[in-house]
Amino acid sequence: MTDEPEAEKPAPEQTTELPDPGTRRTPMIGRLAPDGHTDRFVRFQELEVPRTGSPDATAPLVTPDDMEPPSGPSDAAIRAWVLLEGQAEEVLKVGERICQPVETKINAIRLAMDLFARTRHEAEERLAGLPPDVQPLIRALLGRAASNPRLARQMQVACFQYSDATRALDALRERLKRAGELEPPASTVFLEALPLPKVRGKYYIVTNFNVTFRGDPLLGKLFPPRSPNKQTAPAGTEPGKNTTELPSTAKATGPIPEAGFWDTVRGKLGRQKPKS
Repeated sequence: MTDEPEAEKPAPEQTTELPDPGTRRTPMIGRLAPDGHTDRFVRFQELEVPRTGSPDATAPLVTPDDMEPPSGPSDAAIRAWVLLEGQAEEVLKVGERICQPVETKINAIRLAMDLFARTRHEAEERLAGLPPDVQPLIRALLGRAASNPRLARQMQVACFQYSDATRALDALRERLKRAGELEPPASTVFLEALPLPKVRGKYYIVTNFNVTFRGDPLLGKLFPPRSPNKQTAPAGTEPGKNTTELPSTAKATGPIPEAGFWDTVRGKLGRQKPKS
């Protein structure tokens, strides 16, 4: 007998089968190979996922890419806004405490400077239209401006500086209100557009009016030097006293009228204080 060679078996046919639609591929990164080294390529493992609608259906797998970002501002953005809002409110509070007591005094200077720019006849007519208790003070301020050109210039600059400070406070108040209607970090960005140090610098000048008019017999009494133990008090004010009146040593010129009066006089001299 001769040994016949065995017939070669045909190689199994290689076919590429598409994965069942009910399967899902998930990445397996860094699987160890038999030799102990990590695969350098991303491999995939098929996981059976029941078809949608079957009795055994479960929720599909969720990958990090499918997760929605958290809604609303982050904790860091909220903390930044709360800090900035508190600083802005403090700046506004201090600025108002400095500027409000000085308002009537600056309005008196502004009124005198308006008359100073007019002819003598016109100034006398407008003075006659003011309340009797206001005329002595305005006439005294007008006399100081007429006798000292340098002082007149300082009075004009003081009026401008005060107006600049109050405009900055108004802008901060409005911006703070509008920023409160936004969510962080948009509110923080909107409020930061108005630098707080710039606002502080504007009303800080108002506290130095006592230095500007130091030595003048009238304006030096309108804005007296601050006491060493009252450094935080605005120029020309003392706690517990009516800040709308001149110091007792200057009452010969007459008291400064109440703040409500100046609201009726702004730019319209000769109008009387309305009856209550």
